[in-house]
Amino acid sequence: MSSAHNPAVGNAKIVVVLGAGGFVGKNLMLRLAERPAEFHGIGLTRSTPSEVATRALVGGDVIINLAGVNRPQDDGDFLPGNAAPVEQIIAALSNAGRAVPVIHISSSRAVDGTPYGMSKLAAEQMMLAFAG
Repeated sequence: MSSAHNPAVGNAKIVVVLGAGGFVGKNLMLRLAERPAEFHGIGLTRSTPSEVATRALVGGDVIINLAGVNRPQDDGDFLPGNAAPVEQIIAALSNAGRAVPVIHISSSRAVDGTPYGMSKLAAEQMMLAFAG
């Protein structure tokens, strides 16, 4: 439920942050918490149950995707690790018929042809196709 319909957050914008457990995500959550009249941050991590994450995504006013994998044990884990958060966003918003701003953070390495870069590029392409 967006902030327009959620009296618990007043007029604050609900900002859903995927990757809230990472370095950038933790710091973003701290900054959002410093401005409670403007923002209500909801942090999602790999351990967030799927149904909880879906409710948060559908209820957000804006989604920031910082999630991804950059040091897996196997190169084959790059693509699912970097595509899964995008797939989760797309499924949640599509199924709910919601259109909200999504800020997708990728990598400058998305063009370098490495397994990591190719996985980040694939996630970018999925997000761009969803945006239309």
